[in-house]
Amino acid sequence: MDISSLVYAFFNTPGVGGAVILTIFTGACLIYVYLTRWILRGGRK
Repeated sequence: MDISSLVYAFFNTPGVGGAVILTIFTGACLIYVYLTRWILRGGRK
C-alpha cells in the first residue's frame, strides 16, 4: 500500500473503520520509531 492510498483511506473510511486504520497506523509508527532507536543504540537495553 502506498502512502497516497493510505492517506485517502484515512479521510474516506467512515465511522469505526477510520479509527481502526488510525490505530493501526499509529501503532506501526510507534514500533518503527522504537525499533529504529533500538537499532541505533546497538541493540542494548
